[in-house]
Amino acid sequence: MLDHMKFNKEDYYPTTKIIVGYVNIELIGRVVTYSKYKVGWSDETTISGCNGYSIDSNLLKWNKPDGIGGLAPTGEISGVVVDQNHIPYYLVDFDHWINNPNTGDGVYVTFIKASDIMTKDLSREQL
Repeated sequence: MLDHMKFNKEDYYPTTKIIVGYVNIELIGRVVTYSKYKVGWSDETTISGCNGYSIDSNLLKWNKPDGIGGLAPTGEISGVVVDQNHIPYYLVDFDHWINNPNTGDGVYVTFIKASDIMTKDLSREQL
């Protein structure tokens, strides 16, 4: 099985190596651009029911919720969670505010598939 290739003395790893379960935790703390990724939105109650370490990806909303009034263009990777199918996601903190304060809107948490971010990182693209 091909583990990696060398090109100009650099190691290149195939995407399947990423998907098989390797998650680069060195990316925690790095900044990513919102517009470059498919971002999953969840309200706080969805992840707290899973102890904060796993999520149900079926409950993620893949479009920005209507209640979001403003959204920072970049966010910081703050952790890793795994969904019910054992697919890793990075927890990414995008600063945002809600249109209707004091109406119980709650707080949203955002996730990006780890393989999406790691693929860009391995190809040396801007995150």
